[in-house]
Amino acid sequence: MSTTTADPVTVFIAEDNPILLQGLERALTANGYAVDTAADGPAMMELLDAAPLPDILLLDVMMPGMSGVEVLDSVRADPRTAGLPVVLITAAADEVVPGSSLEGRGADVLMKPFRLNELLSRIENHVGRHRGAAGEASRSSGAAAGTISGDN
Repeated sequence: MSTTTADPVTVFIAEDNPILLQGLERALTANGYAVDTAADGPAMMELLDAAPLPDILLLDVMMPGMSGVEVLDSVRADPRTAGLPVVLITAAADEVVPGSSLEGRGADVLMKPFRLNELLSRIENHVGRHRGAAGEASRSSGAAAGTISGDN
């Protein structure tokens, strides 16, 4: 991991394919990430409500109960989670998430199958920017006040 802070990067993953979910969890854990998982969209929403917030969300687009795009919309609508980096993971680019439908939602899209190095790079880039922006915001406010491959 190459993030600039000593805090471990926490990744929440929602993926309905148990084999891919387990593979992602193992790969990210082996690379030093703290990982928590959900088998579908509603479980991810429960996880976000119950646990401390992660540094980034990885969301499968096509899941039962609540799609990754629906989770993304809920995340963006909640002031507590609105700024979280999100990577949508999908195998069906043209039928699920055309790029124009994501404008203004602040999400990245990663196509299945993907290489682990590509996923790791995207996580690092998004988390680095997010942590940097959070640091800048807290420095600014402090100065002003005088005192951060599956099947679907």
